[in-house]
Amino acid sequence: MKDLNELKEIEVPRATAKRLAIYHRYLRFLHDAGKRRISSTELSEAVKVDSATIRRDFSYFGALGKRGYGYDVEYLLEFFSHTLNQDRLTNVALVGVGKLGQALLNYNFHQSNNVRISAAFRRKRRHRWNNPNRCASLQHG
Repeated sequence: MKDLNELKEIEVPRATAKRLAIYHRYLRFLHDAGKRRISSTELSEAVKVDSATIRRDFSYFGALGKRGYGYDVEYLLEFFSHTLNQDRLTNVALVGVGKLGQALLNYNFHQSNNVRISAAFRRKRRHRWNNPNRCASLQHG
């Protein structure tokens, strides 16, 4: 298995790149459920991608699994998190905190994403949120 610090840029087909997020999302689910390893056949059934396609997709990145053993869920999750830049926290500002913005503020991003709303701005002062994020009002002229 490759050391994450030794990764270099490689070119993968666009279709493969699009599937990486699907694999990553399902691997997160498996990891959270305590699953330790998975075969390409099991992954195929779950994400509705042919197992040969999964093995070919993974082969672009080197030996990620072992024949007869399958794939180590924790390692794959770490690998794809790093590959997809999902291993870093991204701070965002929410501008326009209406009903949808309020729902986003109340949603717990930290359980499943690497996004944190670090600032939220609203147009009117009459709304209040019980949220640890900073909120400010926008004045328009």
